[in-house]
Amino acid sequence: MKKTLNEMKKKTKSEDRFLDMTKPVHMKLDMNFYYEILKEYTQGKGVFNLSLNTVMQNVASFLVQETHATLGHMQLGSIHLYWDNSNISLCPFAGKIMKLVSRVSSLATFKLMSELAYTSDEKLFDVASEYQTTFDAKAINLDNVEDLAEMVYYRESMGTRKALLYLASKYLTESYAETNKKQSGIIIQELADMGIDWFKLAFLFRRGSFYKRKLVDGKPVTYCAKIKNLNVEDDKVEIYFGESKTVD
Repeated sequence: MKKTLNEMKKKTKSEDRFLDMTKPVHMKLDMNFYYEILKEYTQGKGVFNLSLNTVMQNVASFLVQETHATLGHMQLGSIHLYWDNSNISLCPFAGKIMKLVSRVSSLATFKLMSELAYTSDEKLFDVASEYQTTFDAKAINLDNVEDLAEMVYYRESMGTRKALLYLASKYLTESYAETNKKQSGIIIQELADMGIDWFKLAFLFRRGSFYKRKLVDGKPVTYCAKIKNLNVEDDKVEIYFGESKTVD
């Protein structure tokens, strides 16, 4: 029996998969049933909701703080965490993928339900509880910091595109699949023709929120940032934190 137990222990260890801790890491977390909760909470009338968005912002800020991520980005039902070469050693569990994704997704779920429990909006808590919402996660390596920057740009761009499609789905008569075939500029113009100005929509709904962990007077503080400049033609994105506000 002792031999069998040792063999099983060895087998368990052999199943551990590790990220390369010499390269940047990207983690994507998705809130399950986000759109179903949003639809039921707003009774199908709302496109975006500040209460739910604020909860997600607090979850993203919390994750950046707890995981020592270099950068975090939240938009709609998704949260992205990034670790670059400057702090990759602080990535939880030394890159053990199974432990990393299970732990961080559990942290996200815990924070989500804590925020919902303390919100003054009981209906939002009830709807989320009814769906038993949780987070799932996946983590990958990126080859270098340039790839990390490209991933940040890609994810932010895809989030913006998804927000636009979600808005359009509420007003345009065609299917989501048909709308998705169109360029963003055409969709924005079609919405404008209906009196809906995409650019007047709150920045946090259109582009999401970025978070960064810094030390202030020796204590870690998470900052919320805005995108300074996004030049789609040159595929460049600049993120700055000089005019950030502290997120408790």
